[in-house]
Amino acid sequence: MTFYAYLGSGPVWFEQREKWIKDCPTTFWAYITFINSIYPGDANGCVGWLWYLSHDMLFFLFLPFQVLLYYRARKISYIIAYTLLAGNLILVAWLTIHFNVGTSILTNPVEGRKLYFKPWARFGSYQVGMIFGYMYYEYVKGNTPEGKKSTIGYKFFKSVQISKGLRWFFYVLGIGIMLVMVFIVTPDNRRFLRGRYWGNTFAAIYSSLCRPLYVTGLALVLMGPIVGKNEFLQIFLGSRFWAPWAKVAFYSYMVHLFVFTWYFGQMRQSFFLNHKGILWSYFGVIFISIFVATFFSVLFEAPWMQLEKLVLFPPRKKKKVEKLEEEPSLEVMKYNTGLQDKLDDTEVSDTYDTYVDEQSNLKKRAKDSF
Repeated sequence: MTFYAYLGSGPVWFEQREKWIKDCPTTFWAYITFINSIYPGDANGCVGWLWYLSHDMLFFLFLPFQVLLYYRARKISYIIAYTLLAGNLILVAWLTIHFNVGTSILTNPVEGRKLYFKPWARFGSYQVGMIFGYMYYEYVKGNTPEGKKSTIGYKFFKSVQISKGLRWFFYVLGIGIMLVMVFIVTPDNRRFLRGRYWGNTFAAIYSSLCRPLYVTGLALVLMGPIVGKNEFLQIFLGSRFWAPWAKVAFYSYMVHLFVFTWYFGQMRQSFFLNHKGILWSYFGVIFISIFVATFFSVLFEAPWMQLEKLVLFPPRKKKKVEKLEEEPSLEVMKYNTGLQDKLDDTEVSDTYDTYVDEQSNLKKRAKDSF
C-alpha cells in the first residue's frame, strides 16, 4: 500500500493517499485478523473494501458450532437457525429506522456506513444458506439405504426432483424475487443524495428482507441442478470456461479499487457523467483489473499454492516390489516330472502311429504298380 501511494498524482489522489498512509500502519492488524468490518469498520480506510472478506471469515468461524449442534440435536439446530434469522431481521429493521439509512446507501452514505458494511446486516442471509444446507444434507443421506426418508429436507428436495412443474415454479419465483430485490430501489438510487422516494417503514422492511430473500431466490433457481435436473444449467454453471475466471476472481476483487482510484484519482478535470463514459470506464476498469489480477495470480498465488502442496502434502514414495524367485517345492517338482513323462509318452505314441501309416501307404503303392 505504501508503494502504491506514490504511483500517481492529482488533487483527489493526494487526498486518498493521505488516508492510506495514515490508516494502514495503525490498522493493518485488523485486516490480517479479519475483524476490519467491526474495527475500524471504515470502508474508506486502508483497503476498506475487504469488509466482505471479513464477513466471510466471521461467518465461517461461526459455522462449526451450528454444524455440531445439528449433529447432536437436529430439531434444536433448526430452531436456533430460524431464531437467529428472525432476530437479524428485527435488528436490521430497527437499525435502519434508528440511523435513518434508507433502502440504499446512496441515499445517506454517512449513516449508511453504520449498517451496510457491518456483519450483522448480512448474517440473516447466511442463516438462509445454513437452513438450505441442513435440508440438502438430509436429502443426500435419505438417498442412502440406511438414510431417513421422513425428514423435511428429503421430502422437499425429493418433491423437486420428481415434479417438473414444481421446478419451473421455483425457477420463475426465484428469478422474480431476485429481480424485485434489485430493481425496487431504483427510485431511491436515481435521486442520489437528493432525498428519498421510499419512507422509513418501507426502508426498514426492505433492508431487513432484501438479502435473505435474494439468497432464497437464488437457492430456488438452483434447486433443479442440485437434484440432477436441468442439464442446461448444470452444463453452463459447471463448464470449464469459468475455471480460469474463478482463479483470478479473488485477486480481481482485491485490486479493482486500486485500478479505479489510480485512474480517477489523477484526473485534472471533472468527469462528465453520461452512458457512454460510464460504460467505457466500467469495462476499462474490469479488464485492467483482470489483467493485473492474472499477473499477480501467476506470479504469487500459483507458485505458493504448489509450494504449499509440497510442504503440507508431500508426494508419497512408491515402494518397489521386487519379485523373488522361489525354489519349487518337492510336490511341484514331482507334478512337473509326471507331466513331462506323459508328454513324452504322447510324443512316442504319435511317432509310432505316423510310422505305421507311412508303411501301409507304401504297400498300397507297390500293389498298384504291379
